[in-house]
Amino acid sequence: MLTAGLAARTRIRENGARQITAILVPGDVCDFSVLFSEPSLHRVEALTDCEIASDRIEAVQALMILDPFLTWTTCRSAAAELGRREAWVLNARQRTPTRRVAHVLCEIFDRTRGTTFADRDVCSLPLGLDDLASATDSAEEDVEIAMRLLRQDGVIEVDAQILAVRDWPELCDIGQYEPLRASQLQAFPVNKQQRSRQV
Repeated sequence: MLTAGLAARTRIRENGARQITAILVPGDVCDFSVLFSEPSLHRVEALTDCEIASDRIEAVQALMILDPFLTWTTCRSAAAELGRREAWVLNARQRTPTRRVAHVLCEIFDRTRGTTFADRDVCSLPLGLDDLASATDSAEEDVEIAMRLLRQDGVIEVDAQILAVRDWPELCDIGQYEPLRASQLQAFPVNKQQRSRQV
């Protein structure tokens, strides 16, 4: 489980291109498939300095059998992630590049604001144009234009990998994004006393 930093799930396409399939924030499980002894179809890349809490898969599986609440929380987390994946599929296939970029910015901001900075209107944005292009299935040139338009319209500001959202309702409208309920923001509450390691 990711306890600090930002990471991404990625896959390599047949043409060798890298595709970001999910952005991981603190509280997210890096790979649900291993909990059920299934082969992983993706890899996890750190976008910033990260910390993770880990344990043997067998130990986690045993705890899930003994603790119904842990099992319920895991299932709820998996269901919330499935919803985000469906939104990403829709985002990549049926929206313009500007709407795609706005949607991804909305998700990152919605799930991470307030965790790094005291200002609730800013969050870390460690993704470059190539990462945003990979996450939105867009050309880098289209992403650059989209970011420029969002800045020109006064919706966002980006400086030194810091995203400041100046018009949250407008960004949601452009990205066709539905703000998350509090229960969806974080898969598991992060306990700062959890055993962690740098990756």
